Amino acid sequence: MKSLSKSVKREFLYHLKLPKNIYLPLSVFAVLFAIFIVLELGELFIFANVLIATTLTILIVSESAFQDDYRTGILEKRVSESNDLLSYILSKHLAQIFLIFLPMCLLSMLFTAEISWPYFFAYMIMAMTLNNFFQLGSAISLKKNNALNALIMLPLLIPYIILIKDVFEMYSLANFYFLLAYFIFSDVFCNYLTIKILRIQVK
Repeated sequence: MKSLSKSVKREFLYHLKLPKNIYLPLSVFAVLFAIFIVLELGELFIFANVLIATTLTILIVSESAFQDDYRTGILEKRVSESNDLLSYILSKHLAQIFLIFLPMCLLSMLFTAEISWPYFFAYMIMAMTLNNFFQLGSAISLKKNNALNALIMLPLLIPYIILIKDVFEMYSLANFYFLLAYFIFSDVFCNYLTIKILRIQVK
């Protein structure tokens, strides 16, 4: 618990000391949405707008998730000293949820005029699930400067994209539970693989 608390504090301070880690993804997200609004694509493309803006933004966030720590030796030090990468991964998720994904959700609700708790929870679960997959891709391509992240992960997300399309366009409790189950699966499976791969990468 002490290790997790220390890791969370470090991640929040890291993001706050380097504002680009917060305002860059949020700026990209806002600009993409503004472009979609200017193009006046209509209501039929609202889900596509949300998905494209969110996916590209989270891809940008995930690309720097481990790269800086790998270059500075923090990741290697973490593995050699404590081997506790679970708290390391969880702390990154918490910082991203509160400093990036939550503002993205609020901006999305504002742009789409869809202000409701079902939309809020569905969006946050979608963002966290995408982040789990893209962080796994970031770990796999860590020594390749994350060049393979999108290439590896996007094909695996096609079934998920079909699922969340139904959730956003026709909300039902059954669809929401399915979305939640997919998130739990990704949270366990992707994070487990991410930890294993990071240990291999730093050796």
